[in-house]
Amino acid sequence: MSAIDSGFRYHAYGLRVHASRALEGLVEATGRCQLEIRFEPSPPSTAAADFGDHHPSASATSWYRHDGVAWFRVRDGREIVVWAEPGADPSLVWLSLLGPAMGLALHQRGRFLLHASAVAIDGEAVVFVGPNGAGKSSVAAGLLARGHRLLSDDLTVVDTDDARPAVVPSFPFAKLWPDSARMAAIDPASLPRLHPEIEKRGYRPRGRFARTPCRLARIYLLRRGDEVAQVATMPTTAGFRTLLRHFYGARYGVEFLRSLDGRAHFERVARLTAAVPVRELARPDWHRCGKSFAASIERAVIADLSAEPRPGAAPAETTTHGGRPAVSTGPSAPATAMVPRQPS
Repeated sequence: MSAIDSGFRYHAYGLRVHASRALEGLVEATGRCQLEIRFEPSPPSTAAADFGDHHPSASATSWYRHDGVAWFRVRDGREIVVWAEPGADPSLVWLSLLGPAMGLALHQRGRFLLHASAVAIDGEAVVFVGPNGAGKSSVAAGLLARGHRLLSDDLTVVDTDDARPAVVPSFPFAKLWPDSARMAAIDPASLPRLHPEIEKRGYRPRGRFARTPCRLARIYLLRRGDEVAQVATMPTTAGFRTLLRHFYGARYGVEFLRSLDGRAHFERVARLTAAVPVRELARPDWHRCGKSFAASIERAVIADLSAEPRPGAAPAETTTHGGRPAVSTGPSAPATAMVPRQPS
């Protein structure tokens, strides 16, 4: 029996994956595999020595190291070799493999990556970007509690090959702080810790996962708001800068960014910005709005999506909000009106 026949097959990030070890939480698959994940014994001395000259890059062969956890060598978007450190926590190896190491493989395959969470609402994808602590996973988990489906958490893959960009499902998993779990009406005590020394929990929404790509309808830059969620428009140039800032490759460091084809990368971001509206979403403060957190965000996002012009549709009725133009969302949800972002 060959190694391929004796391993495990999964579907993740739009790829059929073969792994030499079981990978918990992934969706099982059949058929010819596109990415091979192979676990090897402890790194040979040559691998450790070579890593000093092989930082993550956009080249056909790239390395990623999670210090004290594992080395990863990624080739041609078709192979990831994993050398776990002696005594490394398997959960941390799993997280590094399906996050940064997988990100390198996807980049090598020409995918566009965002550091973001994504949710399917009525068959369309909405993506949430923002700095650490902005609440990307919290917002996504809250929308799942409202009946919507997860597309991805942390690493979001956007297929930009078509005129209508789409988000490709990752696998059913999200990382939540205890407060984030509570925002989604989930008892954090019911969720396993990612690591004994880390408060973040692993959430597997098996019944709330979108298994097929969804047209990308909106990208939202999160910021903290008050008691209600509000969506604000953003100039195209600001949207362009937002996507550059939250490109997943930025987490690999300066050497990776320098190795990119800068012109092609900028052109791709410009096309995506032109094809998909980028908005600012002021999310409610959990401590002030409590259980209405998720419902407020849902109302704001659905109102924004509903305001999108459709072929042959009449222009949206407009009103004012604080003296500024806004899209009327009806008397039942005045707080979700969309307002232009004010210059800083």
